[in-house]
Amino acid sequence: MNWETIKLIYYYVLVHNYKIEYLGKDEYALQSYYQNGQKIWRDEYKDGLWNGKCMRWFENGQINWTA
Repeated sequence: MNWETIKLIYYYVLVHNYKIEYLGKDEYALQSYYQNGQKIWRDEYKDGLWNGKCMRWFENGQINWTA
């Protein structure tokens, strides 16, 4: 992972309280949660760029949309 990617991850995790899931090599997923513990969204990244699945959920846990 390059320095810019690491800075971006730290920004999202520390400032916005997002959660990170390491997927291997330079791949990771960022996710955020509602107060009730349900996921709000999950996006996959590679080398600091969006790459892969992008998902959004309603507060009741149902999937809103995926891309």
